[in-house]
Amino acid sequence: IGRAGVGAADLLDGDLELGSVTGKANKAADFGWAMYGIGWCVCCFFGPLGLIFWFCTCLTHYLRPKETRGNFPRERFIAKLSCFTGLSALIVHVILVGVVFSIYSHGLSSCSELYATPVCTATPAAGLWPGTVLAVDCPAVCAQAACYGLLVWGGAGGVYARGSAICGSALQAGIIAEGVGGEVLVEIAGGEPVYFGIKANGVVSQTVDGPTEGFLVLPADGADANASSLNGTVTGPYLQPLPLGTGDENATVATPHPATSAATTRAPPGETTASSASTAPAF
Repeated sequence: IGRAGVGAADLLDGDLELGSVTGKANKAADFGWAMYGIGWCVCCFFGPLGLIFWFCTCLTHYLRPKETRGNFPRERFIAKLSCFTGLSALIVHVILVGVVFSIYSHGLSSCSELYATPVCTATPAAGLWPGTVLAVDCPAVCAQAACYGLLVWGGAGGVYARGSAICGSALQAGIIAEGVGGEVLVEIAGGEPVYFGIKANGVVSQTVDGPTEGFLVLPADGADANASSLNGTVTGPYLQPLPLGTGDENATVATPHPATSAATTRAPPGETTASSASTAPAF
């Protein structure tokens, strides 16, 4: 009877131990499935951060002592699934990053000549009176819509914020054609409370708060009509280089080489000036 009692106690202890191991295995598997699901949720909203949860689920199992892993069969399955999912997602992300980098590099290469041509990113200089009309020649290299993503501000209603690239603004407004370029007129306008960005002719302009000087871009064939309706002249530099991608209005004003062009403005209040030809930058 004593031996039978001892055997029953050993059997009971074995059952309790087995139940304890099974309970731990179930909890480990449930935790693994929860981590796997969270990984998908994070991946959908935060991209590669989801990989952290999948690889942690995988490591949770494979960092256990080798002799105890056999007690966690369900956890082993979810660990293998997490490893496969994480590696697959990593490969996909690497491919996507490579494609994006390739497209970005190609875009920079195709726009490099435009960015190296000062007139392509030129913006009206500060301090010009509203009504000033400038003639700007945009060569064909400046007529690339895809290169003006952060160089044009406003455009809704035809008014652009100072700081916008003139040639990019003219391209968006349809004054010049893609890959062709041409001469445009720039008329300085008063400030707007807000310059709303638009998408037109391949150029996507940005929205920016005013007030600051604005300008309109006009076809060059209206030069005579615009010039004859204005009085006075402007001297000094008319354009300034635009820091790429910033629209910074504090850029250093460039002094252009003198050339004869039509650049006129309405006379300031209380002053009288005569209409005449004035000095304008050569492009």
